[in-house]
Amino acid sequence: MKIIESDSNVLDLSPEQASKFEAWRLENHPKMMEMANQIIDLEREIYTGSLQKEQKEDLLKKVVQINQVRTEIVKTKTNCRDMLMDALDEGQWQILLERIS
Repeated sequence: MKIIESDSNVLDLSPEQASKFEAWRLENHPKMMEMANQIIDLEREIYTGSLQKEQKEDLLKKVVQINQVRTEIVKTKTNCRDMLMDALDEGQWQILLERIS
């Protein structure tokens, strides 16, 4: 969504599109940041737990948790992509693709 904010003038967004994207960002950005922080915390726990000779099974449970959080991140990102594809017209979508590649 950062690219939508920075390139909104290039994309020539309608007020309705801009409002929809802002609502999505306000709802989902805090959740994405929380999930990223969960991964950081779990990785730190694995590192310190390993140094403190924590049981392998316990460390692996944290790896499973990390993968669950990563799956939720991917789901959210693909939901965002789908929302963008639905809201943008083909020309705007092509401009967006050019900007991110």
